Amino acid sequence: MCITLKSTPAKYEKMMEELVPPLFELLKELDSLEQEIFVRNCEMDKEKPALKIPSHLVHPK
Repeated sequence: MCITLKSTPAKYEKMMEELVPPLFELLKELDSLEQEIFVRNCEMDKEKPALKIPSHLVHPK
């Protein structure tokens, strides 16, 4: 993936090259975790009617 940064002053370009890739990897990991949490939450929401849990309450799992 190519990352394009706009308006980066010349004196910060080297720092940007060192900091941005690891930060981008962390953001991708965070996104992956959030997607996993969303899928799990949807699965638990599907179980609520069978367990007679009102939709406004949190699943006890």
